[in-house]
Amino acid sequence: MSSSNLAGETQIFRRLGPKPASAARSPFALAPTGAGTGARAVAQLRHDLHLFMRQESVAQPHETDARRLAVLLDMYEVLHSLTEGPARWESRAAATLARALESYTEELQAEPDQASASAMRTLAQGIDLLANLLERHTPGLEEVGAAPFVLVVDDEPLSRRLAKLGLERAGLAHISLDSSTEAAELLQRQRFDLVLLDMHMPDLDGCELCRRMRKMAFHAATPAVFVTGQNDLKARAQASLSGGTDFIGKPFHCGELAVKALGHILRARSPRPLGDTAIFTLAGVTGSPAGTNASTSPRLAGV
Repeated sequence: MSSSNLAGETQIFRRLGPKPASAARSPFALAPTGAGTGARAVAQLRHDLHLFMRQESVAQPHETDARRLAVLLDMYEVLHSLTEGPARWESRAAATLARALESYTEELQAEPDQASASAMRTLAQGIDLLANLLERHTPGLEEVGAAPFVLVVDDEPLSRRLAKLGLERAGLAHISLDSSTEAAELLQRQRFDLVLLDMHMPDLDGCELCRRMRKMAFHAATPAVFVTGQNDLKARAQASLSGGTDFIGKPFHCGELAVKALGHILRARSPRPLGDTAIFTLAGVTGSPAGTNASTSPRLAGV
């Protein structure tokens, strides 16, 4: 690796983290501690985000940039008030997700050029899930077995290191492999809660690995997140057809990976659906307080 590349890589890691949590203990292993706090604030934030996602497609670029910054600031203030305030969380799952979302929104405010449409969708999905967790604590969600375990399969060392930072931030234990052939063998012997796999690898490509995984009894429904190029639409279509659950663009932000990983594991472990209720709906906004579609955010109203 050249000195210039090494310097660039060092800057990436200095900027993105790590902000590790203990991976030895499940981030979801906390018994209920009382009534949830902040559910209304998060529900309102979810409503504003849904409205923003609908309006963004018809907004002018300069309007979109200003509105994204306003949304990020609103998100950060709500999440920070929850994570730093006196709230007693019903579950470590909600607390961990809120901290991951808070960290990611703070970083995107500092790097607004990284606040892409994909990043905003990831945040909207995370807020939607957090609102569901706060609105209705799901019995048994925190006691469903051992700490989550993630498999990372990527032949690029930098991608594996970024994945490590993101998963550590989410408090998720993981194992990394640079060979998809070895990964296929390991998947036959061991259960994982999430698989993060590169699209293009020299032995088995990501699609073939995912197809094999879907034929394994205990990985037929395991969330599989593909690492792909930001604009590689053909590859994304192939990944979806092979059984992929989601995508994350390369180069990815470890804050986005932390939010995605927590979200997919929480949804997969829940005995009841905790999906994204209206993020991609065109028919209308759901979850609106008092049945209104109007945003109550003063910052959004001003842009």
